[in-house]
Amino acid sequence: MVFRRAGSRRPLRRSLVRLDAKTRLLYRGARFFINGESMELNRRNAVLLRALADRRVMQGARLAGTGLAGLISRWQRQGYVNLEKA
Repeated sequence: MVFRRAGSRRPLRRSLVRLDAKTRLLYRGARFFINGESMELNRRNAVLLRALADRRVMQGARLAGTGLAGLISRWQRQGYVNLEKA
């Protein structure tokens, strides 16, 4: 799969986080799999990321004050998620 890198940087807190149509975010308990990568998260962050995986979209404000902000930023640079105007 080829992902398009994000062009503009939008503040997470004021954005809508949407998984790219080609992105597959799967989970089992606290272990997550995204486009061939694997990671394990703490309980609080796992709850939020499971909601993103299930709905494919989430308000960035819910993620901004957590340990997931850096991960979402990396995923945006890789083209896995898009930050849209909320």
